[in-house]
Amino acid sequence: MKKEIKIAIAVVLSIWFFVMGFELGIYKERKANVQSGNEVVNTVTPTAQSTTQPTTVPTTVPTTAPTTLPPVVDPNQNSTAPSEAASTEAPANNDPSSLSKAQIVEKINTHMKALKSEQNLQAHKTEKIDVSVVDCSVPAAISLINNIISGIAGTEEADYSFANGTTTAGETVYACITPESKDFYIAEEGVATATATASGTDTVYTIVLVEENTTLTAPVPTHNATTVGYLDIASLDLPSVTIATADMKYPGSTVEITVNADGKITKLVNKIPMSGKIGAKISFFEGDATIEGGQDESWTFTY
Repeated sequence: MKKEIKIAIAVVLSIWFFVMGFELGIYKERKANVQSGNEVVNTVTPTAQSTTQPTTVPTTVPTTAPTTLPPVVDPNQNSTAPSEAASTEAPANNDPSSLSKAQIVEKINTHMKALKSEQNLQAHKTEKIDVSVVDCSVPAAISLINNIISGIAGTEEADYSFANGTTTAGETVYACITPESKDFYIAEEGVATATATASGTDTVYTIVLVEENTTLTAPVPTHNATTVGYLDIASLDLPSVTIATADMKYPGSTVEITVNADGKITKLVNKIPMSGKIGAKISFFEGDATIEGGQDESWTFTY
C-alpha cells in the first residue's frame, strides 16, 4: 500500500467519525423528542464541528554545520562513478571531512546517478512509516484512528535482484530506487548542511535539505521531490472523497550514502520528517486531520 494511501486513511477516518457523530446526534435528539411526547421537526441543528485549531508539532532539524574549509581532493580517486569536476579529486591527506558543501553535493549527485544506472546488483529495502493524528474533526476519536493507522503502517521489507538492469518481474533499478522513476538531483541551495566522514575504507556523505512547505495548489517540494520523495496527497484518487486541504511541512529531510573503495554505494538512508493539515470532503461533509511523523527508508546493495 502506498504511503499516501496510508496517511489519507487518517483523514477519511476523521471525516467518517465526524459524520457518524453528526448522525448519532440527530438520532438521539429525535429519540428524546419522541419519549417526551414532542413531535419531531425537520429543523434539528447538528452539533457544531469542533473548532480546535490544529497545532503543527515542530520537528527538530539536524544542526550539523557544513564544513567550509578550502576544497581538497576526494579519497575515491579510482571510483568507477563518473567525476565531472577536478575539485573533487583525491586529497593528499585522504580526509573527506575537509570537503566543502559544494563538493559533497557534487559527490552525492555523481554517486546516485551511477547507482540508478547500475545493471547488476542485489538490493534490500526497509521502509518504516510512522504517522499519527494529533488533531482532527472529532478529537475524541484520535486514539482510535491512530490505532487503526498503526495497524496498516509500520515497517515493510523487500529484496530485489537485478540482472542486466531488471528483476524477473521487470522492475528496474531506476524505477525502484528513490526517487522512483526519476533522476536524483540536489542543488547546493537545497542543502542546509553537508558532511563527509571516513569509515574504514568507506566514505559516508550526508546532507540535510532545507525546509520546504507545500499546499494543495502547489503540492511539489522542489528539493524533496528529486531526492527523497514526498507525500503526494493532492493527486490521490479516492472513491467518493475529495481532497480539500493539503498543507504539508518538510522541516529537513536527510540523504546519507555510504561509498566503498571502488566508488559504489553500499548503503542509502533517506529520512523524511513531516507534519501537516489534510482536509477532505465526503458527500456534504468536510473534516480534517493534523498529522505528524515521517518516513524512514534504507537500502543496502551488493555487487
